[in-house]
Amino acid sequence: MEIKIMKNVLDRNQNKANEVRHLLKEKKVLMVNMISSPGAGKTTLLERTLENLKDKFKMAVIEGDIQPIEMHKDLKSMEHQLS
Repeated sequence: MEIKIMKNVLDRNQNKANEVRHLLKEKKVLMVNMISSPGAGKTTLLERTLENLKDKFKMAVIEGDIQPIEMHKDLKSMEHQLS
């Protein structure tokens, strides 16, 4: 069986990412995205990096939490609400 990809569903995301990269490069801004398991040391690394470089660079932190979706609980809740 052959499957043809007619359109990449992530095109809009990729286009937006390219715009952001271009803008950051134009403004000479370095952005770092840190993702790893809880307890891996992201916060410690970030705190020490900020402390060591605070007099050399302007820095900012954008924080976002990604939590696992517990589908079975959501589905049970929806099932209960519908019955």
